Amino acid sequence: IFYGALRYKKGTMFAARYLSGISSLFVPILICYIINGIIFLNHSEILGGVDFWWYTKNWLFVALNYLLIYSLCTFAASLSCNIFAQLIIMGALILVYPSVVFILSETVNVMLKSYMIDYKLNAFYLFPPFATVFFSSGVNYVITAIIASVEIIVLSALAYLAFVKRKTEKCNNFYAYSSITGILKYFITFLCSAGVGLLLAAINRGNNAIAYVGYIIFGFVGYAIIQMIFEKSPKAMFKNMKGFVIFIVIVSLLASIPVFDVLNLDEKTPNAEKLQKVTITKVDAATSYWHGGYKIELTEPESIKAACD
Repeated sequence: IFYGALRYKKGTMFAARYLSGISSLFVPILICYIINGIIFLNHSEILGGVDFWWYTKNWLFVALNYLLIYSLCTFAASLSCNIFAQLIIMGALILVYPSVVFILSETVNVMLKSYMIDYKLNAFYLFPPFATVFFSSGVNYVITAIIASVEIIVLSALAYLAFVKRKTEKCNNFYAYSSITGILKYFITFLCSAGVGLLLAAINRGNNAIAYVGYIIFGFVGYAIIQMIFEKSPKAMFKNMKGFVIFIVIVSLLASIPVFDVLNLDEKTPNAEKLQKVTITKVDAATSYWHGGYKIELTEPESIKAACD
């Protein structure tokens, strides 16, 4: 509100704060690169024959990571009205992919008896995805750097638009835009509901009714608490219960797909001609479904066809 009362355009205020934030760390990083680069070119034998491209690549990794994380923080700040709100939206942006993939994949793995999804939450899929550029080379490195650069530009542009368009009178709210409040509220409710439901289903395998209890109870708890936080009042805990009922019905219907095997995945035999490998796992009764006793991998076409038959 204080800044909104000043005789400056919002775009000017955003540009001044944005550039000052970048220069506070990026300029020192650039100076260190130049000084170390001069030393490196004149005394490369100190580093055991490491080439200058390796040095430049690692510096670019640090610089682009900083710019990407900074643009993410700026975007979150433009949508938020306090530091706590900014931390929540940053956490949601970073965790949205790995959390959703983990919950959905493990729900299928727990509910179905035979069918399992083998997935990897590689750092490349986290936000920011530039985390794996250090391990990339050649074309992969260039593509990853381009993706990171585009993300920096897009996030910075969105941060600018969000800051310029936000209304000053809403700065006392948790978020400057009501749509952001709704999206985050249901996303956090989904994590509480589906996450605890998955945990209960994994502990009580074969009793999927426990999972539905977890969906409802812990979804309600998460929904009520997050509403109280966002509205800054305990009275708001039980506000808009119709929205929660609709949400929990949708979650329960989605969970029913693996529970009742609507897609017949457990009974489906894959096409042997399209398989590259078949893994046979023996799971000990004393261990959880995550840990098998031993595994046998079949890679020969004849063995794969025999296993499918």
